[in-house]
Amino acid sequence: MSAAAPVPVIIAGAAGRMGRMLVTLAAGDPGLRLAGGLEVPGHRDLGSDIGRLAGIADAGVALTSELPAGRLDGTVLIEFTAPDPSLEHLRRAAEQGFAVVLGTTGFSAAQQQEIDALGGKVACVQAPNMSLGVTVLIGLVEEAARRLGAGFDIEVSEAHHRRKKDSPSGTALALARTTRSTSMASASASSCRTARRAATRSPRVRCAPRPGSAVAHPACIRCATCSAWRGPSSDRHHRASRHRRHHGRRLRPSDELR
Repeated sequence: MSAAAPVPVIIAGAAGRMGRMLVTLAAGDPGLRLAGGLEVPGHRDLGSDIGRLAGIADAGVALTSELPAGRLDGTVLIEFTAPDPSLEHLRRAAEQGFAVVLGTTGFSAAQQQEIDALGGKVACVQAPNMSLGVTVLIGLVEEAARRLGAGFDIEVSEAHHRRKKDSPSGTALALARTTRSTSMASASASSCRTARRAATRSPRVRCAPRPGSAVAHPACIRCATCSAWRGPSSDRHHRASRHRRHHGRRLRPSDELR
């Protein structure tokens, strides 16, 4: 019995950090064949070999700004880029017949509605985080929300690198959606009016950069003198107290480090 032919894959954002990692992993998987690499028009690396860009042997595939023309049945596009190009690629998938692995986050409600509608025409796997550990975490959070019930307020806090483009992250929002839907399901079976009303409140999602980052999320303020943070997921008691000891007053926007 002959072995199955490798699945052709196209990597969107192939010159980026995530894209280079995906190229490396795909090149090392005997069940996959690199068939293309995409970047935005005008990118400085257009025309370069995507294997070389990833720091591995040449893959024989040049980086381009356009998907191949014609039908692409049996091909898979791996998409970890930005909302607008990801949505456009999904539209192309509906026309050209290729499948999509979608890890892009930051979609608006209207964009997500269009993705859901395209799901009837496109073979697509969408997840805010492809990590097995995070998938398990979402299940654990769902169980915790179910056991705690609608009477508990749940808050999601995260720290991320300063180059993070979408904040809160798709992972944090997925955790929040899980807790809210589970709390609402628990409350629907409750005769307590207070519990049902509490379940309609969305969990708070708070984010801040990792310690040492020089650029904060817009909702965060960092003091240039004592480096205390005031932000959504800051430890208010510890950091605010440190700032008061140093300055004798609370943090304010004029203290922000630029």
